[in-house]
Amino acid sequence: VGRNEVNAICRKTGYKTGIQISVKELKDGKDLSKEFGYVATDISCPVDAEDPKDCSWTDYSSAEVPCADGQQLAVSCSNQAFDFSIPPTATEIKFNGKGELKWFKAMPIAMKYGMQMDLKVKSDQMGVFMVNRAVNGTYSMVGEGKPNRKGWWKVKHLDVSKIGEGDMMFGLCGND
Repeated sequence: VGRNEVNAICRKTGYKTGIQISVKELKDGKDLSKEFGYVATDISCPVDAEDPKDCSWTDYSSAEVPCADGQQLAVSCSNQAFDFSIPPTATEIKFNGKGELKWFKAMPIAMKYGMQMDLKVKSDQMGVFMVNRAVNGTYSMVGEGKPNRKGWWKVKHLDVSKIGEGDMMFGLCGND
């Protein structure tokens, strides 16, 4: 099953896109793989499929090769592939004695295809950064950081010389 098949299912249910997930990720960790049987196999959908009816498949009762437990298709659908936000109540800023920014921390929320990402995990594949967007539209890196065990992402060792008049922006980057 690929992106076309997942998107056809999600579009049918009113969403723009989706991603295949493990059936074990559904229902708060409850293993649904034993509750649902198989209906179809060898599913193939065109890129523009809006409905599983636009796809071809083999009825499971006619399949030559049986599916193994855990091969059920589960999808997570969303209208955006990725969403990132930091609630105003989940930020903290510390200044030094000179009134300069010492560190900034936040507890961001990231959603990938409608499923909340675990941002408490320290990883070489994910990081957080802070940039300054100047009034002239240019950007400069101010600092970067990693999460602590409670889920707070702290940006310290800030290059305060790069902070000027403009907007501060906090972001998350990582590999899929």
